[in-house]
Amino acid sequence: MAVKAGAVIGGVLLASIVMVTKAFMKFESEMLGVKAVLNGTEEDFLTLTNEAKRLGIVTRFTASEAAAGMGNLARAGFNT
Repeated sequence: MAVKAGAVIGGVLLASIVMVTKAFMKFESEMLGVKAVLNGTEEDFLTLTNEAKRLGIVTRFTASEAAAGMGNLARAGFNT
């Protein structure tokens, strides 16, 4: 019984790690797209990255969604 419980807990932990890793990779991918379109400075990119993370906390949107929105705005001609 203890082995089965350990396997379940291990599976849940592994699934959690996979989900967090995928979310991080999606955010990083979105931000690299923003960086490529904007051609701004490293400081500009860091500011936008921090803002996307903040928006992921204080709005109903995830940080990845905020980053995607920034990319859309950059492609539409907005800049830092």
